[in-house]
Amino acid sequence: MIFTVQFWKNTVELVVRGAAIAAVTAMGGSAVDAWHLNWETIAGMAVTGGVLSLLTSLSSATVGEKGSPLVTSAGAGEV
Repeated sequence: MIFTVQFWKNTVELVVRGAAIAAVTAMGGSAVDAWHLNWETIAGMAVTGGVLSLLTSLSSATVGEKGSPLVTSAGAGEV
C-alpha cells in the first residue's frame, strides 16, 4: 500500500540514493575538479536517477512486501 508513511520514508531514501548514484556516475571515474564540472549535466542526471527510482518504487508497491517500495523483503527487519 503506497498510502503509508513508512512506504514514503523508504521511497524518499531510495530516491536520494538513486539521485546520488546518478550524480556520481555523471562525474566520471577519474580525478574530479569541482570547479570545471558541468553542474547542469550532473543535476540533470541526478534528477533523472531520482525520478527513475521513484517510478521503480511505485511500480514495486504491489510486488514485494506489503507497504514497502522494495521488490524483495531481503534484509527486512534484520539488524
